[in-house]
Amino acid sequence: MNKRKSYKKDILFFLIWIIGIFIVFKFILMPINVSGQSMYPQLENQEKLFGLRVAK
Repeated sequence: MNKRKSYKKDILFFLIWIIGIFIVFKFILMPINVSGQSMYPQLENQEKLFGLRVAK
């Protein structure tokens, strides 16, 4: 019976992490792909980074 509770705790733990990561990427961070040389020398073409979402 203890193993079943352990599995439930583990599954709940991972579900909370997945939901948390989804919320972070949906409302706080956004992936950005640099296209072109407009930010050279700070950023290279096709460089990938994360940016903060800002309210309009």
